[in-house]
Amino acid sequence: DITIRAIETLRKVDVICAEDTRRSIQLLRHFDIPQKLLISYHEHSHVKQINNIVKMALEGMHIGVVSDAGTPAISDPGSELAAACVESGIPVCSVPGPSAVTTAVSISGFSGTAFTFLGFLPHKGVERQRTVNLVQSTLHIVVLYEAPHRMMRTMTDLSVVHGDRRCVCCRELTKLHEEVWRGSISESLLWLREKMETSEPGESGSSVRGEFTIVLAPYSPGVDREEKAQNAQDMLRSMMRDGVKRSEAVQLVADSKLTNLRKSEIYKLALDMDW
Repeated sequence: DITIRAIETLRKVDVICAEDTRRSIQLLRHFDIPQKLLISYHEHSHVKQINNIVKMALEGMHIGVVSDAGTPAISDPGSELAAACVESGIPVCSVPGPSAVTTAVSISGFSGTAFTFLGFLPHKGVERQRTVNLVQSTLHIVVLYEAPHRMMRTMTDLSVVHGDRRCVCCRELTKLHEEVWRGSISESLLWLREKMETSEPGESGSSVRGEFTIVLAPYSPGVDREEKAQNAQDMLRSMMRDGVKRSEAVQLVADSKLTNLRKSEIYKLALDMDW
């Protein structure tokens, strides 16, 4: 997907900063756009590279930024460069294009105007668990990105408390092999296992290819005290198996407000857990 304005912009700019220069060359050729000065600009670009780009802009050159798939600066390279340009007084404008966040929300079928986008979850440790807790305690729509080789673990973590929460799992949105699956978080685990069993391994080692966009429906919890205790122990067990110390796990569960149990109650549950 590409807009007429985007094609016209690529024709007019002097320089293109590309997340992947090889793909950008293919894009230019496809639309018969004359070869431009291409500069590699990705998530590992050094500050010196950003300063060089800013310098070119200050000298009067018109510069475009192209991400590999999606919108620059939305879980893609671009935010640091945009900040540097703003700080230097260089005008920054957006050329709308494909964005998995809004695309996924628009086809989710979930009602409500508010949604929270959290990008990719931290890979491990306390920070990951804090983010998972944030997801579980956010009762309006939540949107996440996830890599295929971490998808199973993420959906497993999310299922600990709100396994019956409805979700939409989108893969390769706006691309050739676009796929949309709908169900509950718990049901998604069965779907993912089936996909892994029937797919060939990709470059990442996962048998499922292409990044996922996860949309969680608004959620209205209504659980009794016994279920709250079970939820708390499930959360504790998940964290401690992930290497989080018991005291830290207890604090995280208490801070999450997901169970509405006092910290002392959660600590007692941690001591009484049957592994």
